[in-house]
Amino acid sequence: MRTSSRTRQYWSQKTRVEWRYIAPGKRRHNFYRELFNSRLSDKLLSETIFTGLAYVREALTIWKDDYNTVRPHSALSK
Repeated sequence: MRTSSRTRQYWSQKTRVEWRYIAPGKRRHNFYRELFNSRLSDKLLSETIFTGLAYVREALTIWKDDYNTVRPHSALSK
């Protein structure tokens, strides 16, 4: 389920989290960023209900370690 921009804006104001948008550009300029964001969204954010900031940090750390060291990387010939 995707959240609307209005819902994100309300949450951002309520929690006092500054919301920053990725600057628009040509897809090839943002290719790796978009690829990373897509994988993060598909594999972590869409599957997890976060209950607090500490849980978010822990889940992101675990996901980041897996993303950078465990999963196959074509650049690393894995």
